[in-house]
Amino acid sequence: MEFFKEMDTLLRILWFLTIPVTLVFIGQLILTLTSEREFESDSTEFEKSKEPQVGSFRIFSFKNLVNCLLGFGWTAIAFFDLVPNKPVLMAVSFLIGCFFVVLYYLIIIQIQKLSEEEGFKLQSTLGKDALVCLTIPENKEGVGKIQVSINGTTREVKAITEGESLLPGTLVKILKVDSDELLLVESTSIGHSSIPVN
Repeated sequence: MEFFKEMDTLLRILWFLTIPVTLVFIGQLILTLTSEREFESDSTEFEKSKEPQVGSFRIFSFKNLVNCLLGFGWTAIAFFDLVPNKPVLMAVSFLIGCFFVVLYYLIIIQIQKLSEEEGFKLQSTLGKDALVCLTIPENKEGVGKIQVSINGTTREVKAITEGESLLPGTLVKILKVDSDELLLVESTSIGHSSIPVN
């Protein structure tokens, strides 16, 4: 405790703030990495919240407070002796804390994208209707793209056809998964009538 007694009062406060915040952060990190339910409950909480949010990400949350204080505390401690102007140090440290929150948001977005990609299986599209968004050449002579909706998410998937070429906007049915993760499709209407694709 002699170490803390000899410190500047402000530096001592920063240490007493940052140490418990760091322990909480480590605990949250362990729970998040070891439990999928933890992440799912966070996503649900974000979606249901009426507080300011970006997409499904709630801005004012306990985790964001911890992330902000973590960045703020360690930055202030690390540069305490190097920056004599303490108000400037506090301001810069706060900005770093805000950066930690943004970084956490970007990580959450990437995790959500990975989860969606893992949950998307080509086999689940069989028998479904889709919309051509990139011309599919005839007789398997080339690869085009279709838009298909699975679990409320629209995805673009590479596709081929054994019949005539299919233009953008053509409604098609997915028949099977061909080699190289390509979907084999056919037109659902005679004459390949199409609708505009945005």
